Amino acid sequence: MGLFRPQVVLPMGNDTDAWPAEAWRPLLVHELAHIHRRDHAVGLVQRLVVAFYWWNPLVHAVSRELSLVREQICDDLATSVSSMDASSQRRSYAALLVDLAERATQRASDRLRLGSALAAWNGPADDLTRRIQRLLDPHRHVATSLGKRGRAAMGVVALVMCLLVMVLNVRVETLLASTPDTPVADAAEPTEQPNLSDDSEIAGQDEPSEDEPAVLRLEKLVRVVDDKGDPIAGATVTPWGMSARRASMSWTDGYRAVDPTSFTADENGIARVEFPQYAIARERIAPESLTCRVEHPEYASAQMESVLVTASTLSETTTIQLHRGAQVVIASTIDGRQVTGGSLFVDWGARAFNIRLMATITEDGIARLPRLLAGVHLVRVIHEGEDGTRHYSDVERLELVEGQELELSVALETGVEIRGRLSDAVPRPVKNGRVIAMVSKSAEGVASLEWFAHASVDAGGNFTLEPMPRGVLQVIAICDGFMAKSGSPPSEATEQERLNWESLTRPQFFSVGDTPPDVTIEMTPTATARILVTGPNDEPIPQAQVAISPNILWWRDGAQLYGFPTISSWDLLKNPRDMYLQWNASPYSTTTDADGVAVIANVPPGQQMLAIQHDEFQLPTLEPNGIGRYERVELIANEDNHFAFGLEPRGDEFLGDAATVTDNIYCGPGVSQITKPRPKKTVPTRAAETELAGVVVDVKGKPLAGVRVDVWTWYPGNETTTDEEGRFRLTDLNRLSEVEVEFTKDGYCPSLYPAQRT
Repeated sequence: MGLFRPQVVLPMGNDTDAWPAEAWRPLLVHELAHIHRRDHAVGLVQRLVVAFYWWNPLVHAVSRELSLVREQICDDLATSVSSMDASSQRRSYAALLVDLAERATQRASDRLRLGSALAAWNGPADDLTRRIQRLLDPHRHVATSLGKRGRAAMGVVALVMCLLVMVLNVRVETLLASTPDTPVADAAEPTEQPNLSDDSEIAGQDEPSEDEPAVLRLEKLVRVVDDKGDPIAGATVTPWGMSARRASMSWTDGYRAVDPTSFTADENGIARVEFPQYAIARERIAPESLTCRVEHPEYASAQMESVLVTASTLSETTTIQLHRGAQVVIASTIDGRQVTGGSLFVDWGARAFNIRLMATITEDGIARLPRLLAGVHLVRVIHEGEDGTRHYSDVERLELVEGQELELSVALETGVEIRGRLSDAVPRPVKNGRVIAMVSKSAEGVASLEWFAHASVDAGGNFTLEPMPRGVLQVIAICDGFMAKSGSPPSEATEQERLNWESLTRPQFFSVGDTPPDVTIEMTPTATARILVTGPNDEPIPQAQVAISPNILWWRDGAQLYGFPTISSWDLLKNPRDMYLQWNASPYSTTTDADGVAVIANVPPGQQMLAIQHDEFQLPTLEPNGIGRYERVELIANEDNHFAFGLEPRGDEFLGDAATVTDNIYCGPGVSQITKPRPKKTVPTRAAETELAGVVVDVKGKPLAGVRVDVWTWYPGNETTTDEEGRFRLTDLNRLSEVEVEFTKDGYCPSLYPAQRT
């Protein structure tokens, strides 16, 4: 009910009071989907058209078809958010619609419509029949937006509306022409309307393609306070990343990386943060936490605030505290003279995460940084003169305290131009060669401050990097048929860093000082992957997306696809969106041809992850705690590696439906971060499973004795304690019951494990 502030009205009475909470859930999701899609506004326009053209049977037929399509879309959304398997949820929802229709018929004198879910009286009876038949059809196409039929109906309605506007316009002009002496009142000042463009919309439904399930947006309350606990009005909360299944990822709409939206705290310090229902919609994997940046001009910004959004924490309000921090002002000199012209930038690191925000630069070359949190920070000043000469300061290590006002003077030196070549292992002429380099400098307690550059390699195997700051130089290279060998640890690496060094691909290391280093990159052959993708009957599957994900792990920094994207820190300072756009593509991805074959050349050898996506088929690999369907393949250098994978039809099982360790947080012995019991979570077990056994270990793999194991199955009971070897066994579990296992031990955080289907 309502146009500008729509509300869902529920009936009261003995008939509905007996319904379990699970019965209400799909109804509410259905109605909220209507609100998020703004169907109430579209329906109003639709009814106006029908009222004006009441005499035209075509308009009535189109309106009815359009209404049915909207109901079917919301039916699909309502049956996509339950913990049941999809088939059971659809049957349960269809039975609920029938039950509601029967109640409405029996109490015709007291019909309170439950929104459009009660289609028995909200439309013709055969519409309800069509909806139920469609819900029970296992081969139906899941509608998440208007299909061809719906779009055609919408087109007819739009055409009719245009005719209606023209008719009304002619009538108004005729009326004005017939009364020339009638004064016309001044037009009222337009009221400010909310911006409902695609870029700023924060509520409703992400717009998927026709073949992608819709993703609803959920809401999490975040309260921003100062160090006294008082609310900070006007603070902005920007979720820029999320995590699921212990994997971090960029901000997404459920299908692809998108620009994050900022949310402003009200007078009570409350920001209503919107996020997608699924981090990975294709597998219905829900996000477990959001990584947020919290800012206010009078406080130090918080860059890495984690906000839990699991089912057990979604209803709770997360409190984030901002501090005044310290103010840093930097004056820069070149050859003893203060810098005043050219372009001046400041790069700094905070705690364990490098951030790159813009400092305020005055006309006399003074840089004022945003307020920084108390603690250790690394700072570098970068300058480009009017003649294009690059200058860098040394990395300054700052130890800031709360409330400090620090004035700093730094000396800048000309950057070092680095020239190098690929080793003779690469035949000349070199084709499609490129080099990515990073100069890093670190300090205890903070991440390194890095500077990236890239260069093309000429036919003779030579390259020149832009002037770089001084520090440890890390380089990788790739060209047709060859890549850089994995490097050995630098002399500055710790013993801990040297452990398992060779298990991952690493860069090669050089030292950049006042004298340019002699850089020769040792090269090794790459591999080619030839993948055959077939269906259930061994028929080839064309147009399947095949991707391999070879990574390079930078020393004391993150990982990225090998040789991609080509990153320049200088370009990012000027236009940070360039790298963001590059992340959405990969040179290690292609589609299968008509014979079901995909060829990916120039891939780093070794064990790699391979993923295959198709609209109608999927890899049968089902890793309960994974974030995607993939296979591990072993690529041999300098060879054409052949692989064949059989796909299965897409069904009702998703990785997000599998058991996950969503709320498992290990705090360590003697540490407790949980102040109240966690709500029980349930997942269905297979009918044949009546026994549950296992071993409980700590993070070092050592068995834990005396751990209380409690299996909850809709009633108390089924409890035991682990023995000296950490083993436990529980029997006589109800078949077809829903279970979860809770592990507790003094000195350790409780852990919840839903029973994993095998």
